[in-house]
Amino acid sequence: MNTLMDVKATVRSIVGDDDSNGWLSDDYLVPKINFAYRFYYLYIKNATGANLERMVEIPAATDSNGNPVTQGLTTLANFQQPGNLLDGLYEPLFLFWKLAGSPEYCYRQMVEKKTILPGQSVAGGSSQPVNFWGTNAFGWTWRGNQIFLSPISSFAVDFLVDGRFNPPALVKDTDQLVVDPDMEICVTPATLAIIGTESGNASYTAAGAQAELAADNIVAKLIRQKQGFTARAGSNNRRQRGCGWFWS
Repeated sequence: MNTLMDVKATVRSIVGDDDSNGWLSDDYLVPKINFAYRFYYLYIKNATGANLERMVEIPAATDSNGNPVTQGLTTLANFQQPGNLLDGLYEPLFLFWKLAGSPEYCYRQMVEKKTILPGQSVAGGSSQPVNFWGTNAFGWTWRGNQIFLSPISSFAVDFLVDGRFNPPALVKDTDQLVVDPDMEICVTPATLAIIGTESGNASYTAAGAQAELAADNIVAKLIRQKQGFTARAGSNNRRQRGCGWFWS
């Protein structure tokens, strides 16, 4: 449950038209489902003050032209493009780096710079990493919704980005609604309401109240989960990648 296919199937069942080639085709439904999904994610995020976070590894990073970092990488903006590894990133929290291909325990935290980044490349080379691990020379900054880095030359780098993301668009039938395990219960009536607005069907439009009630239940659950915690959820294990999506 809680996949794009579940939402489509339930909407078609409620409407009484299970023909996926009819007027409730994927081309008609999926954009409306994704709008409802984005709308109620924003609703839940603003109501709770919580954010969806995840960690993403970028192995042997390349620049926007596909060139390796040894030719001078200064931004990760190309990875923020639709369909790429950092798609949906709206607030980076921490960045880590290591020499490309080295073990995960070699990751070192980069320094966030609130001012202009240094104009020179990071000193050192891959043959003697101890010379520059842990130094303040390797910095990053968030400007214009893009990640910029200290210039890099002479060694290839793996990055680990810990940040806040918007959920990915629902494309395949198996795509999960990662916002919450109960998100399908919210998105389905919201989609019906959108269909009702377009078609002038008041009974479909009325389903919007059910969508809001489901969203409020998710909000209440997330608020209860956060009560009594003074630290960000997951902070004890943030250095491990592959932990998936979580609210914090």
